[in-house]
Amino acid sequence: TDQARYRIKYNCGKKEEEEEEIFERDVEKSGHGGRQGHFGLMVEDCPRPTREPRPDYDKRESVAKPSIRVRPVHQGQTEGKVIVDFWIYGNGALDEAAVSIVKLGRNRTEEESRFVFKLATEETDGGRYSHIMKGRAAMDDLACEDMSRYLVKYGDYASRHFSDLIVDSMEPRPTREPRPTREPRPTREPRPTREPRPVEK
Repeated sequence: TDQARYRIKYNCGKKEEEEEEIFERDVEKSGHGGRQGHFGLMVEDCPRPTREPRPDYDKRESVAKPSIRVRPVHQGQTEGKVIVDFWIYGNGALDEAAVSIVKLGRNRTEEESRFVFKLATEETDGGRYSHIMKGRAAMDDLACEDMSRYLVKYGDYASRHFSDLIVDSMEPRPTREPRPTREPRPTREPRPTREPRPVEK
């Protein structure tokens, strides 16, 4: 009956009559040696206590946050078209109605975007995620106002922003002046060779 888990307590600032036992048996709280002052006492010739069976669940289902991946920069021309591919990895079934693409305005305010997209979901054969959703978004008739940062969102979760650059609407970058050529370093004169020391007889 003495075989159980115990907890070491440090009672600081209490009166002697109010002090509890320094070593008390801890049956309800979980833990093991090295953490939170718990240690186990095993008695020879006594059977080990049986553990309660763990609940039967798929470990991957416990990870609810999806992972969203998209290329950070996309380029297009005015009156042209841009296509953006993205992937959403999740555990459990993914809801296509939860996917959206928003435009980031000033102070990162989310605005409605002109992207239209199609989705396709498939199950994996194993690994970190159980489902993958492939998306392809497109925007036609690009204008300078479309050049901005965007987010792919799944519910409240969002990817890192990606940029849609309209190449012919961008101001040309200033050309850098060429760096001045450095003068070659002067060559050092060779060191004089030392005469060999005379050998003592």
